[in-house]
Amino acid sequence: MKSLLLTLSLCFWAWALVAADLDSELKDLEDFTRALQLVESKGVYHKTHQQLIDDAIEGLLSAQDPYSTLLDAKAFEGIKESSLGKHFGSGMNLESVGQALAIRRVIPGTPAAQAGLKRGMLIAELEGKPVEKVTQEELKGIEKKTGSFRIKLSNGRSLSLTKVWYQTSGVEFLDLGQGTLLVEISEFFVNTPKQLAQELARRQPKRVVLDLRDNPGGLVFSAVEVAELFVPPGMIVETRDKDGNRLETFLARKPPLLQLERFAVLINKNSASAAEILTQALKEREMGMVFGETSFGKGVVQSLFPIGERRYALLTMARYYGPSGESFHGVGIKPDRFVADNLEGDRWGDQDPIFLQAKDWVEGGP
Repeated sequence: MKSLLLTLSLCFWAWALVAADLDSELKDLEDFTRALQLVESKGVYHKTHQQLIDDAIEGLLSAQDPYSTLLDAKAFEGIKESSLGKHFGSGMNLESVGQALAIRRVIPGTPAAQAGLKRGMLIAELEGKPVEKVTQEELKGIEKKTGSFRIKLSNGRSLSLTKVWYQTSGVEFLDLGQGTLLVEISEFFVNTPKQLAQELARRQPKRVVLDLRDNPGGLVFSAVEVAELFVPPGMIVETRDKDGNRLETFLARKPPLLQLERFAVLINKNSASAAEILTQALKEREMGMVFGETSFGKGVVQSLFPIGERRYALLTMARYYGPSGESFHGVGIKPDRFVADNLEGDRWGDQDPIFLQAKDWVEGGP
């Protein structure tokens, strides 16, 4: 009888805890509903009920970190297209430099390239407004805008750029002579590993310079498959949740495609995410020498979750850890040889110090 009473007491206690938690959650939802009704009825801005709900969900997600966000159906489709190398825009990558925006990369064949824009040029105005006075909301509006937008360069030239859909392979090759091949991966797409493997098999280089500068990342599995082309069997990267529990482990399972005499990797402060995963694996597995600047430091995993019929939550779920068990998130990856990058001249020319030092090393230099 005592045992039965004890069991019933424990069950009642557990039920009471669950009921208390449920009651607390219901009160929180009531508070949210009151806040929603208050903003809808008293707020000075004209926003629909749906817009306010989206704002609330976006706030909940973005409060986690800068990489968690709410996507609508159009943005979701855009992510799928970009994984195949399809982008919508004018074809240039920008970076803040003082009170201007510097053009860091221009994609060949795009409106930016056709307008004669070059790496290193400075943009002083966007849509008739000085860059230093353009807010983040206005910048996002320009990024989302279809059609065309106006810019003014620091040299006084004004022009209008049209946004179009364009395709990029994400991989470029340059024969440096004497068995040295330069490979630039600007972003990791679905076909990146296949393209790279085919060219390596065809060209059979003795030495490789792998340029990952300004690479924002892309598909993680693509970076893992690229790593498999260079590292022997063993660890490439793993993911762990917030409690440190291992979620996934990615391994190289076959010998490298080539036996290289020397292998240099180029990174800068804009090399991020999948580019850092590849760099960390190559560095920690001692497959090559890393030249350049400390990388960006984005070592977290985002997953997509459908919310209703037209929304998707992009939520950070885990962190990446390299073969040594270290995470580069928030700190970046330090190069073996630090060389400051610049915006002078074309890539791989006589004004590109990172490239010049790496080329000298792979060709037998100290």
